[in-house]
Order: sequence, then C-alpha cells, then structure tokens
Amino acid sequence: MAEKAKQQFQLTGKGYNITLRKADQFGKFKVDLELTDPAQIAAAEKLSREYGLKIKDEIGVAGSKEKRKGVFVTLSAKEVKDGQFPVTFVPASDDSGNEITDFMQHGADLTASFRFYVYKPGVGKDGVPYKGGFGVQLDSVRVHEYTPYKQAS
Repeated sequence: MAEKAKQQFQLTGKGYNITLRKADQFGKFKVDLELTDPAQIAAAEKLSREYGLKIKDEIGVAGSKEKRKGVFVTLSAKEVKDGQFPVTFVPASDDSGNEITDFMQHGADLTASFRFYVYKPGVGKDGVPYKGGFGVQLDSVRVHEYTPYKQAS
C-alpha cells in the first residue's frame, strides 16, 4: 500500500477557491477543480474507486453553492511550518515554468499535481476512532490560462 501512495497524479480543469500562497482558516492550501472533459472525469472516478477521492457535483463559491456542468474534486495540502519537510505554500507556475505568486481568479485553467498518502487507524482529538485509508496531498499547480485576481470594487 505504501508503494501505491508514492505515485504522482494529475488532473486538468478549471480552478475555484484557489488558496496556494496562504493557508485558509483550517491550515490548508487547496483548489476545487471542476472537471468537464470526459477523460478527466473518468480518471477522477478511477481515483475515487482506488483511493477514495471524493467527487462532488457542486461547490461553494463566494458563500453560495454553485452547480456547474462538470464535477468537482478538492485537492489540498496541510500547512506544515516545522520539521524536515515544511509546506508553507503550494508552488504554481505557468506553462513556461514562470512562478506565479499572485492570487488567481475563479475559473483559471490549470493542471493540479498530487499524490495520495497512507494514514493508519487511530483516535482523533475528540476521542472518536477513525479508519485508516488514503489522504490527498496537493504538490503543485500549472496554470494554462492565468487570470489575476481582481478585488470587487
């Protein structure tokens, strides 16, 4: 099972709720990825069967639930400030390899690279036991069509 978790995967779609440079209130970097291409949806369904990747038919954008023409997967990385391998942001670049450090607008065309990690059964902070399984770790994002974030005026 550990070997299986070392594989790198990619999915391509439109990004929403993109937080790659600063962790959200839960200490996570994430992107909600809308998949509309049938091949990408099939790949996500296979990852769902093998690893338990959750597929949704709607997401929350700007405080409201939205249903679109595709399906959604949420890919995330937990912020780690200490230790041998700190994660303080998720790298993003354009197709030429130039680093993107700005916030991105909803609907950016991107490819997310990620892997699954194995976690063992245990007991949570609240004392509730949980089963072992796979979690997702977002590693990087390549942006095909970059639209800088614009503040509402």
